[in-house]
Amino acid sequence: MLELGDELGRGGAGVVYRGRLATVEVAVKLMEVLPVSRQEGPGGGSNRQAAEQLQQRREILRNAMEMVVQSNVSHPQIVQLYSVYRGVRKVEVDGRLHLRCGPGTSSVAGGAAAADAATGWDQGATAHVTAIVCELCEMGSLGDMLGRRFFPHRLRSAGGRVGPVDMKGICMTLLDVALALRHLHSMNLVHRDVKPANLLLKSSPRDHRGFTVKLADFGFVLRLTHVAEDGSRYAVPDQACGTVTHIAPEGLPGTWKRPEVLNGMLHRLHRASTARAHHQPPVTRPVVMASKGRNPPAPHLTP
Repeated sequence: MLELGDELGRGGAGVVYRGRLATVEVAVKLMEVLPVSRQEGPGGGSNRQAAEQLQQRREILRNAMEMVVQSNVSHPQIVQLYSVYRGVRKVEVDGRLHLRCGPGTSSVAGGAAAADAATGWDQGATAHVTAIVCELCEMGSLGDMLGRRFFPHRLRSAGGRVGPVDMKGICMTLLDVALALRHLHSMNLVHRDVKPANLLLKSSPRDHRGFTVKLADFGFVLRLTHVAEDGSRYAVPDQACGTVTHIAPEGLPGTWKRPEVLNGMLHRLHRASTARAHHQPPVTRPVVMASKGRNPPAPHLTP
């Protein structure tokens, strides 16, 4: 029996709840897949309907990609996938959210908080939900911690005075990210959306930071299927994706290669050292063009 609790967050790809699987605290992501409506009439559907159908297909593809990648990737710095429940239906009974699974699977029930958090989700019989049960990173994301100025913290001297920024903690955080990316690259995969919001924190009493970083959100992963003359692998996606303030500008128009993620690593070093982005929003095309081929400004004492 999988019990759902409070909502942890929601986005275009689904809603994430805190859950419990037997005695293990987990995160449960519910992804709703709506059937794509058929165009009616001799002229087909309107432009708005066509755009909605295209968006639905993109969401389905992104959700499928995330499940495939997480099912085949295992690494200490990557959020672990435990199990997937497919074809479940949402039913609310006595103020509690229940997910009725298909044959061969058990029912999934949630408390009142989960039912309240499900507001806005269709309750009709056509709503099919896939429940992904993952490792729970209870400390939130690095983006949240940066926004609240909880990271990086400053060292204190013996007299209690505030000292310099804890560069060891920053470097260890970047090392966690680098190890996760290296593992993905060894499988010829590029994440394409590495940003503080997708770097989740799991508590670790043995770590002097109090946490370890785990890479999440694999909906934009791209496989490097082509081989260049020098033996390096690359891919040519049909469209750019990711967050424009964090991806390498060189990767926006076309070809993706592994070295381009170094731009994002430099950005995260700058962001962690100064607790601000080097491309301040809103980001416009001139800003992206001006940043192309340049590294972010490095703060004082950056290693």
